[in-house]
Amino acid sequence: GGGAGQSGAVPSSVFEKIRHHLLERSANGFGALSSSVRNADKGRKGYASPSEFRWVIREMGVTSLGEADIDRLISTFDVTQDGRVRIWDFKAAVRGDASLAPVREQALYDVWTALTGDPSAESVPISAVADVYDPSLLPKVKNQSWTHEQAVKDLLGFLGEETAIGEVNRASLFDFILDQSAAIPQDAHFL
Repeated sequence: GGGAGQSGAVPSSVFEKIRHHLLERSANGFGALSSSVRNADKGRKGYASPSEFRWVIREMGVTSLGEADIDRLISTFDVTQDGRVRIWDFKAAVRGDASLAPVREQALYDVWTALTGDPSAESVPISAVADVYDPSLLPKVKNQSWTHEQAVKDLLGFLGEETAIGEVNRASLFDFILDQSAAIPQDAHFL
């Protein structure tokens, strides 16, 4: 059929504009993307309406996209053309998750297993994560615009409600790590 992947395909320059904004202009890097998506999808349905998607773009502060670019994004990520924009897929595309190096993916599971002692565990105490979190390769820590403590505070802020209850689930932790690692060169050790 004539779905989203045809003439309305999103040029890679649109994703580059979003990445550039998040890495160069946003105070919170890829965390701004995740926070916006999480706020738009409180029920964790995996999708948003077109107006909610436009809110995500505005919330991130991306002003370099025209309406035609945003319309193409909506069309592309509304895979079934039913008004449900798959915002988690959008987030993965912006972050470049499709190109996640296998070594990084394995490292995520290795860290989880080391934290929990059980690879099938669903959650871990937030204190265990904060104790072992090493943000030293993050650009903001490397250029000394953030201290180690500020980076840990960013982690706890991102996890939000999980921090309040003292437990973090695997999906939320992986999401945070993927946001952070998206700003670290592929050849660097990121965990």
